[in-house]
Amino acid sequence: MINKYFLIMLVSFVSSISAFSQISEGGTPPSFKYQNTTRSISSSSIINVPVNLDINRLMWEDEIVEESRDAPLRIAKVIPLSVNIDSIGNWTSLSDSVKIWQQVIYAEGAKGLILSYKDFYIPKGAKLYIYNEDHSRVLGAYTQNTHPQGGKFASEIIAGDKITLEYVASTISDEAPRLVIEDIGYVYGDNYNRALRASSPPTPKINSSQSCMINVNCPDGDNWKDQKRGVVFYQVKRGGAWSICSGSLVNNTKRDGTPYLLTASHCFWANGVVEYETIVVYFHYEFPGCENEDTFPVTTKTLVGTDLLVNIPLQGVTAEGVAVQGSDGTLLKLKTNIPLEYKVFFNGWDTRDVASSSGVVIHHPNGDVKKIVTYLPREGLKNPVTTQTYNGGPGFNGITNGFWGVYYDGRSATQGGSSGSSIFNSNGLIVGTLTGGVRTTDYCLTRNSQEFFGKFGYHFDHMTDVSMQMKKYLDPINEGTPYLRGYDPNNPLGIEDSVIENSTQELVIFPTLADNEVNVNANSIIRSIKVYDMNGRQVYAKSGYNASTTTISVSSWSKGVYSILVQTESKKLSSKFIKK
Repeated sequence: MINKYFLIMLVSFVSSISAFSQISEGGTPPSFKYQNTTRSISSSSIINVPVNLDINRLMWEDEIVEESRDAPLRIAKVIPLSVNIDSIGNWTSLSDSVKIWQQVIYAEGAKGLILSYKDFYIPKGAKLYIYNEDHSRVLGAYTQNTHPQGGKFASEIIAGDKITLEYVASTISDEAPRLVIEDIGYVYGDNYNRALRASSPPTPKINSSQSCMINVNCPDGDNWKDQKRGVVFYQVKRGGAWSICSGSLVNNTKRDGTPYLLTASHCFWANGVVEYETIVVYFHYEFPGCENEDTFPVTTKTLVGTDLLVNIPLQGVTAEGVAVQGSDGTLLKLKTNIPLEYKVFFNGWDTRDVASSSGVVIHHPNGDVKKIVTYLPREGLKNPVTTQTYNGGPGFNGITNGFWGVYYDGRSATQGGSSGSSIFNSNGLIVGTLTGGVRTTDYCLTRNSQEFFGKFGYHFDHMTDVSMQMKKYLDPINEGTPYLRGYDPNNPLGIEDSVIENSTQELVIFPTLADNEVNVNANSIIRSIKVYDMNGRQVYAKSGYNASTTTISVSSWSKGVYSILVQTESKKLSSKFIKK
């Protein structure tokens, strides 16, 4: 979905969180301590970026796109720019031990800037900072840990039209840095201008989404505290512009925390190249309470870079030239495993073609903090979710019956930037991804309109072209389950606690201190067994049993505590044993 009103908060937000993300480590640029005494710093060369953009036309284009089809929210235009630390900028010695390189980039009138790198590599012990003219926003320090292998990279948005790159040379390595900028994202938008004029000194505001949006930590979100931890938004460079969409981390049957990201295919629609490797993903951008606040959340974290695994367009053509209609789903894999300290949740999913009578959508409307919208039966609407076929116009008509048509409870809605967000059923499982609905500039006025979500079951294995099926990634062990609970990597068991019933009379594991094998005895027929190590990794899975007893060989397993999950004919049972 797209909205012509620009997300004013995003520019300020993404330039204020760097100390809390993995791609940077915080700190203060050394030049800040010397700026009044070191003459050479103030004389840094300035690159004046040629800005040949018709902002009014860009806004008009956004409005036309909004009125003609569902599309991601465009936030910036790309301007080619060549900056190489080897051939440009000023080197300065601030002291015997501190040597810095600086380069100022100026793009007149920009509301914010995004840097894209052809190569980004920082040697051990070196640092890079990026900051705006009044030093109110600082990104960094970026270090060798930021992007250890080098290559393409991108930064978050930083507010303002003049920024400085400051590289601090290493004192422990003679290795040369590789910093090669290939273009700059020029953030535009009249709505942002109005916010700037409303304050002095100018300070971009948050809370850019429309007034009916409900924060995820309001009472509506009380039963969705796990699911919200898997919801993200991201910025992607596509076809000469930067756009944003929503998405969710998703679990797989290995339950191993593989960083899969589920979103919508139309978020990557472009007349040109889509750069998946420079996607910037934002986690935990939300207010801690129900009320909107005047300061930005400080717990947000980011990661950069994804690989495209599966793309299921609304309409497209296969590699063999065959026309296809799909359910508008995309599966990405982050290039970096998500650190445990990020405390994310990998949401579960349900492939069954069963309409849920209630649930929620968790999303980032207009790039704002995380919001929630509810659907449930209400007066005059017994079935809020029904099977539908999405007709978005020529070239944007989805597969027959491949969508959920959803009416919300009338209190809230989604809007531009919410595209790709997941809809959860009453069991807390993902059943679809947002394609769109009514096309308008005031989503709160039309919050009783129907919206459409590509069915997750269609994403999973419905397409005849297997390259357009997510099953091989999300069920890599061919478990065959029609639904999967979410996974919390910080849960030492890593198993589906909410559906487990424990009873020593119903399940007996012996010996509990095992050497070569473990015997499993249940009081009814066993259907499947899964075993997890103390880190929550699945180490054993088998189905097809037709008896109430079995034996598992553990002779080659590592020492430690293991959790065993047994599915019988009627319930799931769990127990533990130790491999000595």
